[in-house]
Amino acid sequence: MNTTTERGVIAVGVDGSDSSEKALIWAVEEAVQRGYPLEVVHAWYHPGQAAGLPLAMLTDPQVLRDSSQAMVERMVSPWREKFPDLEIRIRLAETAPVPALVGASRAAELVVVGSRGHGGLAGLMLGSVSNALAHHSECPVVIVRPPS
Repeated sequence: MNTTTERGVIAVGVDGSDSSEKALIWAVEEAVQRGYPLEVVHAWYHPGQAAGLPLAMLTDPQVLRDSSQAMVERMVSPWREKFPDLEIRIRLAETAPVPALVGASRAAELVVVGSRGHGGLAGLMLGSVSNALAHHSECPVVIVRPPS
């Protein structure tokens, strides 16, 4: 395991959902307990990009960046107030969530993501982002599941 001189940030992926809010809560508590900065990662990827269409043709890229920034700021605002000494960094990425989170894992002690929390047999399986992250992350991954 790398030492905090090589790493030393808790990264958390957020998308505005309830499951990412729960992941954020867990990550904040962990960052405060360990004394590490928190890096909040939000990625957006328009499906038309896979078809090779430039993002500008699909929607105004600045609008996407601004709305993403505003959403993440709303999510972290209460934590900035509650823990004023906690350094909270925001990383916005114009890419799919997996590459953004794998990239964040390179400098992180751990990466935290939420789970949509399917019940029954589906509940035994990981979602596509958490599954890919578990296989490609360069640090431990915590998947925060909703209570059963």
